Amino acid sequence: MIHAHLIRRAVIAAVLGFFVLFGAVFAQETTPEAEPTPEVSQFDIPPEIAANTAEWPLANHDYANTRAAVNASIDSSNVNQLGIAWTFALKGTAEWGGAAGCPLIADGIVYMQDLGANTFALDLKTGDLKWQALYHNALFGPVGPGIGYGKVYIYSRIDRITALDINSGQEAWNYSTGMQSAGGAFQPSIFDHYVFASTQAAVSGRGEVIFHSYQGGSSGIAFALQPDTGEQVWQWVAVEEGFWGHPEVNSGGGMWYPPAIDLKTGVTYWSTGNPSPVPGMAGWPNASSRPGPNLYTNSLVALDHTTGKMLWYNQVKPHDLFNLDFHISPILATVTIDNEDRDIIIGSGKLGRVIGFDRATGEKLWDTPIGTHQNDELQELPPGETVWVAPGAWGGVETPMAYAMAQSMP
Repeated sequence: MIHAHLIRRAVIAAVLGFFVLFGAVFAQETTPEAEPTPEVSQFDIPPEIAANTAEWPLANHDYANTRAAVNASIDSSNVNQLGIAWTFALKGTAEWGGAAGCPLIADGIVYMQDLGANTFALDLKTGDLKWQALYHNALFGPVGPGIGYGKVYIYSRIDRITALDINSGQEAWNYSTGMQSAGGAFQPSIFDHYVFASTQAAVSGRGEVIFHSYQGGSSGIAFALQPDTGEQVWQWVAVEEGFWGHPEVNSGGGMWYPPAIDLKTGVTYWSTGNPSPVPGMAGWPNASSRPGPNLYTNSLVALDHTTGKMLWYNQVKPHDLFNLDFHISPILATVTIDNEDRDIIIGSGKLGRVIGFDRATGEKLWDTPIGTHQNDELQELPPGETVWVAPGAWGGVETPMAYAMAQSMP
């Protein structure tokens, strides 16, 4: 295992088709802090994750999705001393670039995937290639590997999840998601002998689209698979049965980022995307093909991790016209509210709002808008007129947030 101080002095990035590790000379002079104590759970944590909590074994560092390196020695006083330690040229690109996911680090090995679905295991200290699995299948992103129970789990094609042997990169099994619910934009999470993955609505448009449409009749789907065989245990479909009355054109509810997982209860929390078409299409202006709130799009959803049963949901943006996904990985935290400790969950997305919920019930506790907001609650676009809205279709909060408990100032 690589010692914690090595991880805390390393920053990893994928830039223009290259995988880059930045090391810092000042780290040689630092004394490693005590490693954080892993949270105890009644559920089974894969050994590759449980033994490497001081590294980066999950897409968002931990099951709470904090993305916080709480014992990092890099700060504003020494970040300018970082320098390139090594680079590794990626093998594939796609529409959105060379890479769009988070590398994992466990036992001193970096696991990385490019947007050509090619997957690599690299030595953290040297960048030397341990193994590679080459596919050259264009993915949509964000994508990346998940690890656990002796395997690396990836999207190897837009509609296929593949398990690779963690030591050799050899294929162990494949699972097809089906073209009507294409994926190629997710980083699996592994917990308690389940592989959690999801899909987006199929990405190919159909019909005379005013702005944007996924393939009619396709939905975001959350999956739980068996890590040994790839057999599906359960699935949860984001779009209500019947696709709000018009499956020939309606779709949506994609799940883009890994769920949060409560280690005390085993509940998984998923964020869902927008309904489609947006804002409408020929013959169906202002999303008239999908009347009503369009459940369960733009929602935070709590699912039982063993059965996929929905425990609660909170839809934060009903009947969305503007592609304002609530898609970011939610964050688990415990905070004091009115002198009482509350387990909460924090979500956000392209709608440009950061929202706190009660973790047990889904009750909204607070809602903070960020950035510019203009006409984002509009429910009808006047025919023939130009209307400015903010956030825009690609705006708001695009990428994962981070969380750390505030420190008391002296």
